[in-house]
Amino acid sequence: FGCLLCIPYIIFEYLTLNDSTLISNLETYSVYINGGILIVVIIISFFIGWHMVMAIGGADMPVVVSMLNSYSGWATAASGFLLNNYAMIVGGALIGSSGAILSYIMCKAMNRSFMSVIFGGFGATPSKTRNQEDEGPKEANTIQTPELAKLLMEAHNIAIVPGYGMAVAKAQHVVASLAEELIKAGKEVRF
Repeated sequence: FGCLLCIPYIIFEYLTLNDSTLISNLETYSVYINGGILIVVIIISFFIGWHMVMAIGGADMPVVVSMLNSYSGWATAASGFLLNNYAMIVGGALIGSSGAILSYIMCKAMNRSFMSVIFGGFGATPSKTRNQEDEGPKEANTIQTPELAKLLMEAHNIAIVPGYGMAVAKAQHVVASLAEELIKAGKEVRF
């Protein structure tokens, strides 16, 4: 607990599982007044929420958190309509729309489709179980400077992805000057 895999955690036949739990949840709403059924609805809803979020990879979790925030806003707005409370309607609409807009902006920044993040598990194969042996740490691929220079000069489009390693190495200025030189050489450089 506390660690999240970067790959989606997919249970075998998860689409059928999601559909059946959603249908059973909707079935229990018809007898919602009974107190015992309320506990069943809460448990089924918890499972649906857990399973739908776990099917999305760890790298997309900030978008998922933002979308869950948005969903809470829309639920608040719907409750405001039921209770005829204008403050809840306005507040819920603000939270819901701001969460949805933030999620969309985050997806654009990550070059990801909004739908591919929200429905992240669709089309993925079931992941290995947690009991199977992990392959352990991987070796980093190293490259020599002349080899890198040759690859950069042969490339037409170059994408530089700044990250934690660049910040720790304090290489921002060096990378910026490298990008300027590549642009002067007629290369298309993107960050």
